[in-house]
Amino acid sequence: MQRIFLTGLPGSGKSSVGRAIASLIGWKFIDTDDLLSGQSGLPVGQVLTQLGEERFRQLESEMLRTAAGQERVVIATGGGAIISAANRELMRERGLTVYLQVSVETAWQRIQQHLQQSGASVVRPLVIGDDGPQRLLTLYETRKGWYEEAEVHLDTEHHVPETLAQRLLSYVLTSGYLAPPNAPREVITQPLPGSTSQAIVEWGGLRHLPATLRSYELPKRLFIVTDSAVGALYGQPLLTTLEEAGFVPRSSG
Repeated sequence: MQRIFLTGLPGSGKSSVGRAIASLIGWKFIDTDDLLSGQSGLPVGQVLTQLGEERFRQLESEMLRTAAGQERVVIATGGGAIISAANRELMRERGLTVYLQVSVETAWQRIQQHLQQSGASVVRPLVIGDDGPQRLLTLYETRKGWYEEAEVHLDTEHHVPETLAQRLLSYVLTSGYLAPPNAPREVITQPLPGSTSQAIVEWGGLRHLPATLRSYELPKRLFIVTDSAVGALYGQPLLTTLEEAGFVPRSSG
């Protein structure tokens, strides 16, 4: 798994969250809107207004294919890239698709803040104007089903990009998306009075935890002991992984 695709409404935070994720895992970040703007020599909003939406969507798809040709990359897709069935299939086949969820109200507020900061009145031509909030709502209602096809849904409403990046990383590690195919595994055994304790060290090894527990013929009911910081990131993904494997976990931390 060498690519993470971010989808969502304009104003969902694809660029800011994408940069935070890329920084956290040491990957490259690509915004397909920036690719399109760089190729055309125009702000992306002007490309849409001058060439029309049909041609704009074609260019948007071309930029997505270009970005998906690279590896170890986090890709912020154009807000309408999800419309194309071919684009959705490409993202499913080439990487992990993440839907950044946000309410229409919050997305609209973020768009307005961006417009005020940039001074660019054509940045979001599909949603500018007095009826902008209604037009954004229409976009959401039209695209909602396509967005929700993503494997991961991440709520961007109440958290900063850095926190969201950490949460996504905990999910992909627990699920094994970033684990290399032949990651080294070290088992450290510590003798104890009347017993032994084992620590398993492996990059992305949480995905193997159900199989490891079965190999020790442990009971289905178990407890996860952690601290509050680690538990906040990995607790829920790990609980889900164990429950799906038939275990009955409880968390303490």
